[in-house]
Amino acid sequence: CIPYFSTLQYGGPLPQKNLLAYQFMFAALVSLATALNQKEKPIYRLLGIAVYPIAFYIQYKADSATSLVFVTAGTFVLLTVKLFWLSASKVTHLRSTLLASIVVAALAGCLAILMAPQNSLVADFLRLVGKDPTLTGRTGIWEAAEYVSRQNPWFGIGFDSFWQPNVGLAQTLNEVNHVAPGAKISFHSAFWEVRVHLGYVGLACFVLTIIWAGMRTIRLWLKDGSIANSAFLLFFFIVTVTCFTESYPAAAFSTIVAVFYIGAFAAFDVGARKLVGQTRVEVVEK
Repeated sequence: CIPYFSTLQYGGPLPQKNLLAYQFMFAALVSLATALNQKEKPIYRLLGIAVYPIAFYIQYKADSATSLVFVTAGTFVLLTVKLFWLSASKVTHLRSTLLASIVVAALAGCLAILMAPQNSLVADFLRLVGKDPTLTGRTGIWEAAEYVSRQNPWFGIGFDSFWQPNVGLAQTLNEVNHVAPGAKISFHSAFWEVRVHLGYVGLACFVLTIIWAGMRTIRLWLKDGSIANSAFLLFFFIVTVTCFTESYPAAAFSTIVAVFYIGAFAAFDVGARKLVGQTRVEVVEK
């Protein structure tokens, strides 16, 4: 990014600023989690301390309000886990009590917001982070996605078949969004991206995959609420929310896809690591 420092607000070395911001948002959170994790080697923790402010600054310069909200909230979550959550494990049932209190407070807050007369909280929040009610034109793209998906509802139009130079509606959307003709953009929603290209069948598989990954990541965190597992749960939550406004989680492979599934795959290692340890102890005793 150093040679492109003056153009980071336009994406720098990457095609768009949001993609650059998301990459360095995760780089900042991974670095912070590594720095806070006492189980890591000192050299890795020092590297995390050095990388965090650099990654945070680059994602800030990319001028993406969404990633700025995520990295700020994520930093708060990881620091809270380090300072309070890990210490709470020393007191019986304190973690369960804290978790239940947080859930109740969140539900009460949502209920109060929904019952408030002339509620403009969503509009005020969007205005605060520099968004308009159309989410920077996303609602119009979603209407086009719904129109295309109605033509082939069950199996879609085929993987990667819409954003092509010979598709008239795709080029119209490029023109409306001030994108160069023939360039590949997205529907700014992983769910719409999958539904258009793979239909209801693909969408069902995608949603089931999210549920599978979420259940495994949450179960891993409930078994061991360490800094690393808390970071996995945080990444899963961020990417799941991102599915509603960006198409990155529907990509074939990217950093965002990797951090989304890493918690689910890490759960496979919990039992295996204990088994290896037991086997080594038996060998030493013999």
